[in-house]
Amino acid sequence: NYHKYLEVRCSRGCPFQCKFCVNASYQNLYRNKGRYYRVRSHENILDEIEQIVGRYKNIKSVIFDDELICVNKKWTLGLLEKYKKRFDYPFNITVRADLVTEDFMQALKDAGCNLVMMGVENGDETIRNEILNKGVSDEQIIRAAEIIKKIGIKLWTFNMVGVPYETSETIKKTIQLNKKIKPDVVFVSVFYPFPGTFLGDLCAEKGWISGRKVDGFFSNVTALDQPSITKEEVAFYHNIFPWAILYPRILFIIKILCKVKIGRKSVYDLFFPVVKTAYEFYYRFKITLNL
Repeated sequence: NYHKYLEVRCSRGCPFQCKFCVNASYQNLYRNKGRYYRVRSHENILDEIEQIVGRYKNIKSVIFDDELICVNKKWTLGLLEKYKKRFDYPFNITVRADLVTEDFMQALKDAGCNLVMMGVENGDETIRNEILNKGVSDEQIIRAAEIIKKIGIKLWTFNMVGVPYETSETIKKTIQLNKKIKPDVVFVSVFYPFPGTFLGDLCAEKGWISGRKVDGFFSNVTALDQPSITKEEVAFYHNIFPWAILYPRILFIIKILCKVKIGRKSVYDLFFPVVKTAYEFYYRFKITLNL
């Protein structure tokens, strides 16, 4: 494993109903067919880790790559108690802001957690909770970040731009909320209307789906043509997003590079994505490996 970390899935699914996520649609498929959200036994998880680290001697850290591992805190704490008795690898997990407590974060820290990933999604509470159905307030996000920092765990935030009914002002709110909570790593993607999701169906009904090709999560291209924001604005804010939060001193340079065109593309689009992506990967691995 070149990256020297092991990704482990302890559970399947997610019990929440975020309207941008495929999990809400999967829950509907499972209706009357048994439990959708399922967890593995502690022993099964730990035995898998032991088997893999025994085979690959260069493993330095573990990522619990679940949609959300901390739904049942009692189950999670039981796993961590057994984990720290068998392994000393630092690990990362995903949390929800409204599930973060000081006691729980301290237990994570004591077991070896060095980074948690948390969804902010959007800085506008109306969009976050009425459109995306995240069900988390600004106050909960800010408080969660304060606890995570106090305990001494690094914070990674997930964010989206170009969501339905997005405006340049709501994106600025997302940037400002991130600046307030001061994450160590910032991830931003452009919203994609997955077929079968609530918001995917909404975008189709509104006639907003453009047919433009989107290459992946790192792309700054929006699949939507919606009246509240242009595709150029979405691309611009996607480009400047991490710089505005982590490196505000050079933001004016980034903005200029985004505006200056060479042919159809900006200078930023031509040269900076490679540098930006390389640095993001470097920074992720640096934190993941606890360097």
